[in-house]
Amino acid sequence: MTGPEPRLSADEAKILDEAAIFFQDPGLVIQGLNFIGLPIEALQKRLPPKARDMIQRASEAAIRKALGVALTTLPKEASAPEAEGARGSDWLHRGLATAAGAAGGAFGLAAIPVELPLTSVLLLRGIADQARWAGLDLQDPETRLECLMVFAMGSPSEKDDALNSSYFASRLAFAQLIQQAGAAAVGLSAKDLLSAIDKGTMPALVRLIAKVAETFQIRITQKAVGEVLPVLGAVGGGALNYAFAQYFVTAAKYHFAVRAMEKRHGLTFVQDELRGRMARRVNTGRAR
Repeated sequence: MTGPEPRLSADEAKILDEAAIFFQDPGLVIQGLNFIGLPIEALQKRLPPKARDMIQRASEAAIRKALGVALTTLPKEASAPEAEGARGSDWLHRGLATAAGAAGGAFGLAAIPVELPLTSVLLLRGIADQARWAGLDLQDPETRLECLMVFAMGSPSEKDDALNSSYFASRLAFAQLIQQAGAAAVGLSAKDLLSAIDKGTMPALVRLIAKVAETFQIRITQKAVGEVLPVLGAVGGGALNYAFAQYFVTAAKYHFAVRAMEKRHGLTFVQDELRGRMARRVNTGRAR
């Protein structure tokens, strides 16, 4: 005998509607710097090889730092969104990330190895807040690692469509890695985890870092190009970091809301509901 069919509440349906819109049209930051009329792809190719190598190393170092924070120092206690100061902490993380970007932009590419890990950790804490507000357990290593996965969301792909959006592609690509890395982290102390990350002695964590950094590097290259342009400088660095914070925190908000619904109603049901909403948006657009 089967139980009753799952049903979404009005609030859950509204969140899924918003998630469908966001993951199909995540905003300007995910489209590069076209919103200010810059030929971003051409400028990226003009970066010197040393600069590209430096950005690659800095991106991996930032994700490595964020992973260490995710596994060891993120606050575990639950925090309801309505709690006093909860939304204030959200804006604090965004504001600090914006300030770090402005400082980095003032000094150009040379500041990226210093500014990027700081920005990444600040953004990670904002992402983790969204997981807690959705009611997920941050004592679960896999939930913490999903916070890190948010940095890899929004990768552009020619294969993306309404039923295979980059959101679903990101989740599929990381599901096994997160499960393996989470299992490897169980029972280890913070000191042991940090040591293993530094020494590269936990293959699952090493692969997770490399996978996230691979996508994150694309965003950082765009950001770096914007910061070194004379017309932008410090203002560009701050504006870009605000855009980054806005994107990643919003992505986390909808991702963890979806994950919470999956735990309540079942993964297949909720993902089918989200895919259906995405498909309807596409069909509506084509009909116009």
